[in-house]
Amino acid sequence: MSNYQGLDVSLVVPQLAELGVIVDPIAGTTVPADDPRISQVYDISPLGSIAKDSTVQVYYYQQEPEPIPEVIN
Repeated sequence: MSNYQGLDVSLVVPQLAELGVIVDPIAGTTVPADDPRISQVYDISPLGSIAKDSTVQVYYYQQEPEPIPEVIN
């Protein structure tokens, strides 16, 4: 499964689903808005041989939320 690391989550989810597993994509570690890793898979759990219909968690980088501007009255 480690051969999916670094790929875009939108590509990994259907590929894993085709193998017969249930995919649970999880937006994990946040990175700055200009980081090229946004949406890239960085971890999959569990690894190794996985039975069909098992759930696989796919962790991917997500963009940091934009700061909320302060309202000055």
